[in-house]
Amino acid sequence: MFARIDFPPIEECPPINLAKQYELRYWSNRFQVSPEQLRAVIDAVGTRPADVEQQLALSQAACVHAAREHVTVTCGHA
Repeated sequence: MFARIDFPPIEECPPINLAKQYELRYWSNRFQVSPEQLRAVIDAVGTRPADVEQQLALSQAACVHAAREHVTVTCGHA
């Protein structure tokens, strides 16, 4: 049987440090994005996990809206 992993609340997490490979892997997995996508979002909004999560949610919403409207866009979050 697998243990359940409970992530800490995003607001309590320290800034994301991309210089540490384990953090890059952790946050990429947690947000279900590639390391490149994570870096791009951090470049845009900073290292605060809550800001990164919010930006990824906005990007996801834009992709869904574009798909519904049959508009071609490049979506960074699958």
